[in-house]
Amino acid sequence: MNAIKTIIAGATLTMLFLGCSETNDATKVSNQLVSIEGVAATGYAMTHSNIRIEDAQGNVLYQGETDSVGKYQAKIEQQALLFPIVVSANQGDISWENIVAQNSDSEFVAGIVAHVNPITGMIAETLRLRTQNLAELTKQVCDSIGNESVEALLGEGVQYATFAYKNGYVAAVMGDTTIIPSAEDMIIHTLGERALASGITMQSFLKEQVQQKAQLLIGDSLFQYELKQQMQQFKMDSSSIESGLEGIMEHNQGSLDSTQVKTQQESSDSASENYQDSNQGV
Repeated sequence: MNAIKTIIAGATLTMLFLGCSETNDATKVSNQLVSIEGVAATGYAMTHSNIRIEDAQGNVLYQGETDSVGKYQAKIEQQALLFPIVVSANQGDISWENIVAQNSDSEFVAGIVAHVNPITGMIAETLRLRTQNLAELTKQVCDSIGNESVEALLGEGVQYATFAYKNGYVAAVMGDTTIIPSAEDMIIHTLGERALASGITMQSFLKEQVQQKAQLLIGDSLFQYELKQQMQQFKMDSSSIESGLEGIMEHNQGSLDSTQVKTQQESSDSASENYQDSNQGV
């Protein structure tokens, strides 16, 4: 009888031990780290700017800085993430946000890309105006509103994802011509030059262009010319310029073929000639 009791007691202790082990393993899974990274830029990299990540309730999840090319990376425990999250970049009087939503809080995502720039800032402001509770936002809603505004700004089929969470974003670094920026950064850079020439803030300029449905990237040959000029200034060769712009359009609009791209380039070249002729006449 004593032997039986000893066996039962031993089995009970073993079950308890195994139960604790399983609980610990489960805790480790729920505490997996999520990497949140991206580039903060205004057309130029926001180097050594302050990065802050908050959840939907305003709880601070991370504070840090970007590096010398505007990149940041945060590691946050999955259980601390309550989507949507707000990633903000601040540098002096410049401040932009990116509101990042997911389809499900329960679905584990190992890595999240969240760039911060004037376009994500414009969409963040729109999202705040259209919803009273950020916690109700879904990725589908964010992308829908983002695409609506970006298409109005740049052209039909150009997606918000290109500027918000596409891999491969490279920002120009002021004074460093060894870094070749990506096409999407050059688009933002050219938008900034337009805003400066108009004498208004980037925020106001973007709002104005969206309201007018300017579709600058496909409907404004002078903007295309200015964009190509900026790309050349940052040491992008002709093939890089063509592939960069074509890549954005093809990635976002399957119906756009090489003929349409070529037609846009010819319109841009024509605008270039007219621009130069007008300058010579001054």
